[in-house]
This record gives sequence, C-alpha cells and structure tokens, in this order.
Amino acid sequence: MSETNTLLDTTLRDEKRKYWPLTMPKPLWSRTRREMILQYLLEYIALGVGALIDFVNIRIPWNIFYFRLDDPDFNLPAVPDQVVPNETVSVACIVIPMVICIVFHLLLIRSKVDFHHMVLAFLVSNIISAIPTSLLWWMVGWPRPDFLEGDCIPNMNVVSQSRRNPYNDIVYFTYKDVCLKTVSAWGMFHTPGFPSGHTSMAFASWAVAGLYLGSKVGAWNLSSGHVYKMTIPLAALCTCICIGWTRILDHQHSFMQVTVGTLIGFPSALLGYALKYCSLFGEYSDVPNYYLWKTIK
Repeated sequence: MSETNTLLDTTLRDEKRKYWPLTMPKPLWSRTRREMILQYLLEYIALGVGALIDFVNIRIPWNIFYFRLDDPDFNLPAVPDQVVPNETVSVACIVIPMVICIVFHLLLIRSKVDFHHMVLAFLVSNIISAIPTSLLWWMVGWPRPDFLEGDCIPNMNVVSQSRRNPYNDIVYFTYKDVCLKTVSAWGMFHTPGFPSGHTSMAFASWAVAGLYLGSKVGAWNLSSGHVYKMTIPLAALCTCICIGWTRILDHQHSFMQVTVGTLIGFPSALLGYALKYCSLFGEYSDVPNYYLWKTIK
C-alpha cells in the first residue's frame, strides 16, 4: 500500500512539473481508454437526466398556497430600477465566472484534459444545485417579498366580497381567487421565492471558479501559498455574497430564501469540484483526477 501511495505521489508531482505554469502534458491513452470513455459517457447521461429533472420541476404548477393581504412577508413594493435586473442576473451567476475561467485557461493552461474537467465541474455543481432548488420550488413554493404588487395585483372587488370566518376577521386567499395576474402571465421561468435559485446558481458557479483559479495560482499550496493569492478565491466568494444581497435589495427574495439558496449552492460547488480534481485544497487541487485514474488503473 505504501509503495502504491509513493508511486501515485511521484506521478502527480511529475504531472505538475510538466504543465504549470506553461502547459500540461498531452493525454496519453492507456489500456483503459474504452473504460474511461464509457465513464465519461455515463457521466454526461447522468447530467442530462439531472437537467431534465430540473426542467420538469420548473414546469410543474405552483402549489395552491394561502396568504393574507396584510402579511408583511409579501407586501414589499416592486423595485422598478433593480440593482441587478432579472434579465441579466443569470449572466452574472453562470456566464461571467465560466468566461473568466475559460480565458484564464486559454492564456495560461491550454490543456484539453484540464478544460474538460473544468467544464464538467461547472456542469456538475450547477445541476446538483438545481435539482434540490427546483424540488423545493415545487414542494414549498413560497412567494417572493413583492408578490402582492409584482405578481398578484389583488382584485379588490373580490376582497371586499370575501366571506369572513365566524371566529375572527382574518381572511386567507389563494392566487387563483384574488390575483388579477394569472400564472401564465408570470412567464415560463418565473419561479417561487423559496429558495433563491439565482443565489444557489451564483454559489455553485462562482465557488467553482474560486476553487479552480485559486488552485492554479497555488493559493492552497503550503510551499507557495501567499496572502495575495487568496484574493482570487475571496473575490469569487464576495461576488456570490453580493449577488445574494442584491436579490434582497431588489425585493426578489427574503433573507431566509437567500440563505437556503446559499446552503444549497456552496456544498454543490465543493462536491462538483471534488469529483473532477484530485482534492479541494492542497498541492494537488489543480490536477484533474484524469491522471489519478490512469495511475491507479
């Protein structure tokens, strides 16, 4: 066992010497080429199934929830001039971190193996994050803070004619009973507020970007780590937090909804990166586990 670990450690060190910071070794196919291709194929099939599950969950109609017109959780005004508009927030959550990593890769790494694993890490983390997020939309489906003004617009004629219960003056409605806006008018991808999908996407993408860029500059390496190198992963983390905070400022989500989105997205990023690279932190965190598989097999 010790000889195997020593051989593995030596192989990984040799791989690192070959590519960083100039280039990575060309993939040398071993006798397990067909098996590795099959593993990648099964992985893409699993990712496709996960994306399909997420799409189906988005299309499931909202649960029939009951609400009060005086509920402060849904009475915030709609923000016309949002800090990050809904039309562009997805770009900030997914596209920008991927573009940054791709540009960094093309300038300094230029390896098909590393590029493939980087893209897979992004896909895995986002799909793992999207499945529980969309399931909670379907199972809980709680509205957004600006629900009454932004999504509902109550019909006051219906409100004034509503029957009150014999015990108190509290009246509960469903969106089908009192809202002038229909669900179809909200749009195909207008999702419930719990949890914050953009926050979970932001952490799933930006945390992977922080781990990837931090590992490439040696931020986790004890022999070459310096405080200034930590600014890259810390900047990625601050970006996630800022995106979540803007969702609160724009009255799109409550603090609890953003917090739950964070608790979904961040662990998904850690899992997605750990599945594609040799470690999360440490000397080999920048080495794709492609080389680990070849050494073991």
